[in-house]
Amino acid sequence: MIRSNYYYPLLIVVLICSEFAVALRTAAQVGFYASISEPRIGGTYMTFLVTIGNLGGALNSSIILYLASWLPKNYAYIIAVIICIVLGSLWLILSLRMIKRLQNLPIQKWYLITEKNVTEQEHEMSLITSRENN
Repeated sequence: MIRSNYYYPLLIVVLICSEFAVALRTAAQVGFYASISEPRIGGTYMTFLVTIGNLGGALNSSIILYLASWLPKNYAYIIAVIICIVLGSLWLILSLRMIKRLQNLPIQKWYLITEKNVTEQEHEMSLITSRENN
C-alpha cells in the first residue's frame, strides 16, 4: 500500500482532517470554559479547567499506550481501538443523564461563589474596613 501512488496524498488528507477536528474540539472546549468561568477569577479558573482537561487527555493516552504493550503485537492497535470504543460508549451511556443535567444548568450555578454571597461578603468587608478606620 505504501508504494502505491495514492498512499501519501490520502495520508495527508486524513491528517489534515484529524488536525481540523482536534482544533475544532479545542476551540469548543475553550469556548465552554470561557462561558462558565467566573469573572472574578477568570484567568485562574480558565487555567485550572484547561489543565484538568489536558491532564485527562494525557492520562488516557498514557494508560492505553501502557496497556498496549501487554497486547499481542500483531493486533495491539485493533484490540486497543475496540476496547476504547467499548469503554467510551459505556461511559457515554452511563453518564448521558448527568451530561444533559449539566448542560441545562444556568451559568451562575458553575460559579464558586453566588452573587448573593458576594454581596454579603462585600458588605462584611466594608464593615471591617470602616471599623479599622475608626
